[in-house]
Amino acid sequence: MEEISERLRTAAQLAALGFPPDGSRRLADIGTDHALLPVYMVSHGLADSALALDVRRGPLERARKHVEEAGLSGKVTCRLSDGLAGVRKGEADVFVICGMGGQLIRKILSAGKDRLTEKSRIVAGPQLDVPDFRAFVMRERWRSSCERMVFENGKFYTLMLLERGEEPGGPLRDVELLCGRQLLAKRDPVLRAFLEREKELTEKIRQQLAGKESEGARQRLLQLAKQEALLDEAFAYYR
Repeated sequence: MEEISERLRTAAQLAALGFPPDGSRRLADIGTDHALLPVYMVSHGLADSALALDVRRGPLERARKHVEEAGLSGKVTCRLSDGLAGVRKGEADVFVICGMGGQLIRKILSAGKDRLTEKSRIVAGPQLDVPDFRAFVMRERWRSSCERMVFENGKFYTLMLLERGEEPGGPLRDVELLCGRQLLAKRDPVLRAFLEREKELTEKIRQQLAGKESEGARQRLLQLAKQEALLDEAFAYYR
């Protein structure tokens, strides 16, 4: 059986958690590329069926070939789709939107609101602008029911399972927007490694700005001070 990356395997685990315990298990993978995730989940019995969706024809053709080779043409449907536009309302239970920036995922969710129901679950994996994405999630009345962090090929990836509802414990504070409330609460070791790297980066930038007196340098130092304060607040969870 073909193996997939740890990031995709984590997305598969979160998607499986999002399926209703006594209902259908229909997956929609947005930006599926080679359909690795749908094939993996259906092959391993983690999903009953899947939609493999991509806005680009080239990757979609490769996805179709992969699905055929896996003998899953009857269970995995490849479909050209811009975001959620190619999904009918109620056609999927869990939507996976990973491998892209937080702003693009926000755009996809905003444009595809009419394709989602109150019972829809989202597995989101924003690769950029994670704090802004968490703030968007709260504004749109989604909450993260489970969150994981993965380190793979020199990069940190945050993945979250979203469902409708208010965030338990009230609105996220700035440090929680940066790190994730659940990851902080459980003192996640991958998050700690991320924080340590961020601390090193801020210190390097501060050294590069030493002695510079331009307005741009002053503004950047103010930003660094705020970032360092958040990092210190996050490290306090591990003491």
